[in-house]
Amino acid sequence: TPRAYEQLPCLAKRFEGVPLDAVYASDLFRARTTAKAVAQPHGLNVELRPVLREIDMGDWEDLPWAELPRIWPEEYAVWRARPWDARPPHGESVLQAGQRMLDGVRGLVRQHEGGTIAVVTHGSAIRGALTIAHSFTPEQMGEIGWGDNTCVAKFEFDGPDRLAVVYENDASHLPERLSKVSMPKVALPKIGLPHKDKKAEGETAADVIALFDIHDEEERPAPKRE
Repeated sequence: TPRAYEQLPCLAKRFEGVPLDAVYASDLFRARTTAKAVAQPHGLNVELRPVLREIDMGDWEDLPWAELPRIWPEEYAVWRARPWDARPPHGESVLQAGQRMLDGVRGLVRQHEGGTIAVVTHGSAIRGALTIAHSFTPEQMGEIGWGDNTCVAKFEFDGPDRLAVVYENDASHLPERLSKVSMPKVALPKIGLPHKDKKAEGETAADVIALFDIHDEEERPAPKRE
């Protein structure tokens, strides 16, 4: 939508002074478009990785939410009541999507030890990854809120296996008129390793900045995977 595209210059300005070694994105259009806004001021190309895609909604793909309780009443009831247990027919759960995406990010970390990269991915995948990164139980997934379009999370890795969530769901770069989610726009430290400048200490570490795409709909449909 027009509002979604208006958000991109705000995101680009946020990152214009942040040194980036690479910009990666899901190969879906909305993620590619968001990533391009981040990469261009740095003279970087966007490198596409299908492993960063949104949750695979299986038979629910491209259907409006209003149709799901009619066609799959039992499955949709689980999705509403216990989303951590829900898995659309022939699709994946939020936590499975998060694990897949996070595994892909760990692979990128191995390629960029000591560096900083931006990774543009999608809402459900990030929510699942944050649940895993915080070592939350599946039932605690609800503690991870939905982020605004183009909101940012920062992961700090000490090697590919140990990570800290420095902040999440930060959309402080958006003016109120372009914000979709009514939530405080602050970057709060979260559970994980102590936040230290490991690179200044000569240790191998990598920063990963994960961003939501610019998907912007009045009613959130089952995510398209194109």
